[in-house]
Amino acid sequence: MVGSATFSKETHELTDDQVGDLMTVAEEHRGTAVVDHPELGVANFYEQALRIIGKWLDTVQPRDVFFFEQSGSFVVRTFVVAPHGHVGHQLSEFTREEIVGMIEAAPLDRGRSPAPAPEADAPADAPAAASGTETET
Repeated sequence: MVGSATFSKETHELTDDQVGDLMTVAEEHRGTAVVDHPELGVANFYEQALRIIGKWLDTVQPRDVFFFEQSGSFVVRTFVVAPHGHVGHQLSEFTREEIVGMIEAAPLDRGRSPAPAPEADAPADAPAAASGTETET
């Protein structure tokens, strides 16, 4: 017989002071990591990848986020409520190659508009698309 597992969602609320303390500690350690993905040649890979995904999440403005990483690729499930009331989950994948490309392009993107223009065939209330594969559930 296969055992079953029980999962529960935990939400942690942090005060502004706690967030500030975490940011101070993180800033002190920024840029000090060695190459953590030697096959990619990218130092601070996770920090940079999460900054890229965070920037994308800022454009999507989800109500809920679930993501995981495997071998340098990330899968992100968001729960989005569009301005016109459309509600649904969106599944997006960022491949390792896409993440590395976005990390390399990040210095060039600084100072540009944060959100790309919506595609011509996308509905007006559709969230901004990631460069990875997306599906709605």
